[in-house]
Amino acid sequence: MNVLIGQILIGIGMVFVTIGTFSLIKLGDFYTRILITSKVDSMGLITIIFGAMLISGWSFFTAKLAFILLFEMITAPVGTHAVARSAFKSGYQVINYTNPFVQRKNENLDSLGYVRNPEKGERP
Repeated sequence: MNVLIGQILIGIGMVFVTIGTFSLIKLGDFYTRILITSKVDSMGLITIIFGAMLISGWSFFTAKLAFILLFEMITAPVGTHAVARSAFKSGYQVINYTNPFVQRKNENLDSLGYVRNPEKGERP
């Protein structure tokens, strides 16, 4: 019975990861892509590891999986936050690449979405 429940959980995790992969193609800008990557990766890995823990039973391997799960739950959000914050601090702006006709014109941004240096009129 545990093997069947574990296989179902692994299947659900694979569905999460697949949906996340296709959503990366569909979504437009960097910040929504990094948010979806973080959430889907975490949910997919959590359900896959829980499924593997149920299949393996109580053993040393289950303790290793629990340690991997704990480590991933701590480091994945911190890493995603660090990447998104560094992009924000470097001046990367949100631009909707999926519909180019809706983009707002802003004199402080160049064609790639970077903030121009107001004194020199160029990117910092």
